[in-house]
Amino acid sequence: MTTRQALPLYHTSVSSLRVRDFLDVRLSANAAYWRSVEEFESAYGSAHGAAEAVLVPTGRDGLRFILEFLRTPGRTRVVVPALGDSSIMEMVLDAGLVPVPAPVRPSDGTLDLGRVEPLLDRHVLAVIPVHLFGRACQVERLAEMTSRQGIQLVEDCAHAPLTQHQGRWLGTFGIASFTSFAPFKLIDCGGGGMVLTNDRRLAAAVRAVARRHVPIGLGSLAARSLASVALSLGTSRMPYDLVGHPLYLRMGSGGHAVRFYEDRVRPLLKHGADEGVRGLPALPFVRSGLRQLIGLASRLGNQQRLAGLLRRGLPLGLLLEGDAGSGSSEYAQVASFADRDRAMRVLVRRGIDAVPNPAEAWGDCPVARRLQREGVLLPWFDKMADQDVDLLRKALVEAAGTIGHGPGAAFD
Repeated sequence: MTTRQALPLYHTSVSSLRVRDFLDVRLSANAAYWRSVEEFESAYGSAHGAAEAVLVPTGRDGLRFILEFLRTPGRTRVVVPALGDSSIMEMVLDAGLVPVPAPVRPSDGTLDLGRVEPLLDRHVLAVIPVHLFGRACQVERLAEMTSRQGIQLVEDCAHAPLTQHQGRWLGTFGIASFTSFAPFKLIDCGGGGMVLTNDRRLAAAVRAVARRHVPIGLGSLAARSLASVALSLGTSRMPYDLVGHPLYLRMGSGGHAVRFYEDRVRPLLKHGADEGVRGLPALPFVRSGLRQLIGLASRLGNQQRLAGLLRRGLPLGLLLEGDAGSGSSEYAQVASFADRDRAMRVLVRRGIDAVPNPAEAWGDCPVARRLQREGVLLPWFDKMADQDVDLLRKALVEAAGTIGHGPGAAFD
């Protein structure tokens, strides 16, 4: 028998969108828009201690713009983690370069530096460490390794904005970094992203390309706004309270929120694309992003506190987590089970929404394939209460006791 006490996978909010900002779209679009963009860029760069921040159409486009600027004759390869979002591979290829999948660590899915170093030769242009699910890659060591060989370091901070590691902001260890403001990210502008760098020439080049892609039009703005409202309602507790998990089970095992996003929202966000690149976020979303940035430190602090509560009493190695003392935004929580399908059924019976690990695995990396095959993405959002975390922890303990969890360091 299923329970109606449910913990949704996500819980989004559109409270940072304001009617006044929508009015300004018509009344003073150009002047108001670019003033707000510059204010957002300045605040984002200052918050991370970076000299330059550039708003871009999407985070992935920011990566492509960076790689196109860095292209150097004879250096055609880019080292990427063997576990992550396929868009990284796509942007490397779009920039005319060759992605080289590198092994990842079983503890957190970030680059395994001992196995990355042999891949670094005179043909490698850059390494892209991904701070997967908010866990900091050992980026300080990686920066030393790459600098010795003249290889560029470009950080993927889509899961880790405003996150410190070893006393320094993630996103500032290499020549540049990029992040995403897509739905479900820690700063949600309905789309868009940001490039951080201390290299003014790189910033100028990225800005010149990004500014050619004008803000999305009113039709796309309406679509994104409606999508934001739908996401807020669809990922809240309301549908769970109304129908409980019987409907969820009939939909099949796999998260309601993720399917809704992929099937209904992502096509809307592609509306109004300009030459294959989506336009910059509209004025209401730029201003919303600035307001979210101002409150982000507090939200991250709460998520880190909740993560500490969640880990109390859990079997070692059940959750992906970085080294002691390493930085983490605690963007998401992923558990590993030897029998993932059975584990998800146990979680559903306890009222816990969950989906298979959304990260993709590629290349010859058994660890990455196993993390993808055994991983379960758990409910995690900054509006969770302590009792929600307690409910989640008890369900994980039951699933681990019934099925067993991934063997951690024994992965390979």
